[in-house]
Amino acid sequence: MTIKNKNFLFHFSITVISSLFSALIGLVTGVLTARILGPSGRGELGTIQLYGALASSILTSGMPIALTYFSLKYNRLSSTFFFSTIFISLILSLFIAPFFYFIIPYLLRNSPNLIGSTQLYLWFIPLGIMTACLLAYTQGIKNIVLWNVSRLLGSLFWLFPILAIFFFKINLSAKDFSIIYLISIIIYIISLLIIINLYSTLKFRIKWNYCIKIVNYGISNTFYTFSQLSNTKLDLIFTSYLFTSKDIGLYIIALSWSTAHLPLTNAVSSIILPHLSNIKNSDHKFQFFNLTSRINTIINLAVAISLIIISPFVIPILFGKSYSESIHLSYILIIGTVFSNLKLTLGEALRSIGLASKLLKSEFIALILSPILFYLFSFYFKLYGIALGYLVANLISLFYMSTFYTSQFGSNIKSLFLLNKNDLVIIKSRLKKNNFYQNETNKLL
Repeated sequence: MTIKNKNFLFHFSITVISSLFSALIGLVTGVLTARILGPSGRGELGTIQLYGALASSILTSGMPIALTYFSLKYNRLSSTFFFSTIFISLILSLFIAPFFYFIIPYLLRNSPNLIGSTQLYLWFIPLGIMTACLLAYTQGIKNIVLWNVSRLLGSLFWLFPILAIFFFKINLSAKDFSIIYLISIIIYIISLLIIINLYSTLKFRIKWNYCIKIVNYGISNTFYTFSQLSNTKLDLIFTSYLFTSKDIGLYIIALSWSTAHLPLTNAVSSIILPHLSNIKNSDHKFQFFNLTSRINTIINLAVAISLIIISPFVIPILFGKSYSESIHLSYILIIGTVFSNLKLTLGEALRSIGLASKLLKSEFIALILSPILFYLFSFYFKLYGIALGYLVANLISLFYMSTFYTSQFGSNIKSLFLLNKNDLVIIKSRLKKNNFYQNETNKLL
């Protein structure tokens, strides 16, 4: 069944619903983890998980995107592309994992008690590859419902052990938490393989020429996402390097709270690539994305303003009074996250028209600026300087990417982010007639 643009609102709706549940589950697990471990323990857990998650994310960026792309293009060969993607990603992990293993002692020289646990957590790399490829495969076979169910299951598999630890008052260290998380992912992967195989039989087959195709397509995305992830993780790296475990815990809670809405606000960027790739007419593609981007901006701003208003009341209640210092940090990070979200959606649009390599420059600029901003701002503003550096770096990167996009399509930044009266007419027409691309609608755009 081919994805049609008229299905976009349906796919968006179920993605929002599943994302709301994921966000709620993520909030519950985040709150319980923070209360169980306290600021220092939460900071230790964040440090342990940081480098394994970063290394895995680098590999699970370009390659799974390539899997989705080729599965959409060659649907009958999706199973072969699936196993070829896992194979080549695991091969590449053999180069990345040792690099992180040997630099961790240097990066954590101020926290020598965490070195062994952090190195152990590098086993997350192959598990992360498997998870990302399974999710990418569900998108590649155009089963958005299955993709949403699979995402939701991942949240549930982590929720259950956290609830057991909390209600039975089991005393565990940050290292214990990280090991339990790895075990929960293994169980999740096995379950996901069984479920997906029921809908689409997975036949084990690896083709080297497919691996080459995947690498060629995914490498630009990998470099782009490496810069992107480095930008999103650099703040945590600098925090773990410059500040105490308690400060790290306060920053992680502020970051967790400011990004708790991501499953909802990233719903558009999560599903827009298959839809844009399916639109053959370049004008329709441009019009569709511009309208989607404007709606996405409104959603992000509304959520951000709401979070800023309730932060002083909710953070102490949810996480405990010991995290009250996270409130002002969260204000800065919430705004920075809005810029990051808008940039992510814009990046998906550029990927869909084959300009993924152009994204690298935008993220590379932020990657160069971020360390400078972190050092400079943290010198004057301490922990708040890290959050401010995150905000400014994302803003500069978003501005550069927006400028490139608008120059490419002869548009302007206003039409990319600001909703207008015609948009309301289009949305009303779409809801009534279930046809996004009526002639009169295109004229309005």
